[in-house]
Amino acid sequence: MVAWDDLDRIYGPMLYRSMPKPELDTRLVLGALIIKHMDRFTNEDTVAILAENPYMQCFCGFDSFQYKMPFDENIF
Repeated sequence: MVAWDDLDRIYGPMLYRSMPKPELDTRLVLGALIIKHMDRFTNEDTVAILAENPYMQCFCGFDSFQYKMPFDENIF
């Protein structure tokens, strides 16, 4: 179980210091980073696995399955 609200409160301001308005949800960014590092994926592999795995999308906060990711591997 992940305390997403606490993570958003703590890390959200750090992730978006240089941006006036967050482009991506903190849960999506942190969830993708967790998946990337736990499974030792490359940036490209992380985006690819998120694009095809509904369970990982759910972990990252998607309400429904997305065929296209709202970010590319450069987010990392």
